[in-house]
Amino acid sequence: MSGAGVLMGEVHQSWRGLLRRPGYLALAVLTLALGVATVTVVFSLLYQALLRPLPFPQPERLVSMGIEIEQGQTGAAPGYYESLKRMQTVESAGMLMSWAPNANIAIGERAEVVPALRADRGFLQTLGLPLAAGRNFDEDENRPNGPQAVILSYPFWRSHFDADPATIGRNLQVEGRSVQIVGVLPAAFQWPDRFDLLLSLQPDLADTDLSTNQIIIARLKPQVNLAAAAAETHNVLTALITNAPSATEEQREYLRRSPPTALPLQSSVFAQRTGDTLWMFLGA
Repeated sequence: MSGAGVLMGEVHQSWRGLLRRPGYLALAVLTLALGVATVTVVFSLLYQALLRPLPFPQPERLVSMGIEIEQGQTGAAPGYYESLKRMQTVESAGMLMSWAPNANIAIGERAEVVPALRADRGFLQTLGLPLAAGRNFDEDENRPNGPQAVILSYPFWRSHFDADPATIGRNLQVEGRSVQIVGVLPAAFQWPDRFDLLLSLQPDLADTDLSTNQIIIARLKPQVNLAAAAAETHNVLTALITNAPSATEEQREYLRRSPPTALPLQSSVFAQRTGDTLWMFLGA
């Protein structure tokens, strides 16, 4: 008997054996199906979070800049901002808080608690995606103690305002204050921390506090490579922090242990938030 015949005979005998035990066959098929489905779902999440290119124009030019507070993750302070924006390797820069806390809002008689991220005007300018409706924060809304404004996420706009263009210009109660809705993020917008509202950060650039509670992102100039941006970031921030009157010896020591750098936005912000967990699930 040929090898193919032997193989077909073995397959036939195996199926006959399985059909005599339908319960075992159903359990085996269900286990295999669950395994395949789980791997497919986890890989899909992994692709969405880590492997797919960021949904911004020329994402390879987007970086985060500051002190490497953890392996592969940077942090920044408002006092760094002006110096980093003036760097020769930088085309534009933006600042945002490093987390999205909950905010109390009211729409008519309905009160809710939703995640809200704070960012300055440069954040959306640097990412480079046009808004679905309305505008970015203006210069007045960007300055310290200026009028507050809010930009809605696209899903929030659809679920709470039925994607009505007339939403722009209306007011939303945020933490007891009336805040004007000035824009809506595009449907393609993506950020690792889910949020419904983008509020104007209004950073005080004269603040001498060097606590790294913010993230500074930048779009590099064309033909500028990451190594050049990292080297310039290191030199600029090292000089700034070392010579700052408010810098403590502890901060200078921290600077020696965690030198300033520039890192790709995808790995330093997107992958850093979810990467280890997703790789662990895929391995499991």
